[in-house]
Amino acid sequence: MTQQEEYILEIIRNGMSATFTYKTGTQCPCMIYRDANNPKYDQEYHDIFTTAEQCNKTGLIGVTTTTKTIKGFFFDPESQSTGFGVSDFFRNTPVGEWKSYQLVGMGFINTADNSYFNLKTYEKEYNILTYNSETFRIKRIYDLHNFGLMVGFERLS
Repeated sequence: MTQQEEYILEIIRNGMSATFTYKTGTQCPCMIYRDANNPKYDQEYHDIFTTAEQCNKTGLIGVTTTTKTIKGFFFDPESQSTGFGVSDFFRNTPVGEWKSYQLVGMGFINTADNSYFNLKTYEKEYNILTYNSETFRIKRIYDLHNFGLMVGFERLS
């Protein structure tokens, strides 16, 4: 068994469950109205083109919402006993940054097929993680190469 297979098996056995809700759709023209190289929501576009489809500030039109059950390891970044040896990693990030996360997660798999779930694909503010009845959004993603991603989440509720 490879290291990656052992790691996924560890997540399946001991990971904590969460749901991840994400939205997909077509990019709204308002996102590139001012600068195609720097897509940002632009209310002016919707004010000028009042008959255009509204994206409701998500930057997406024709939206489909999908919810997946995932497993991973989640912990409070201020905890000193995470068991993952990552406390120093957060302590050495830019001042104040690691303290701003209310939840940190790593090692994500899709429980439907036990495959790796890449949260980097869904790094948008309207994608929501629900863990222990609380909702969070992705604030920052760190690539740990051999171990997948470590994600800092911001609490929404």
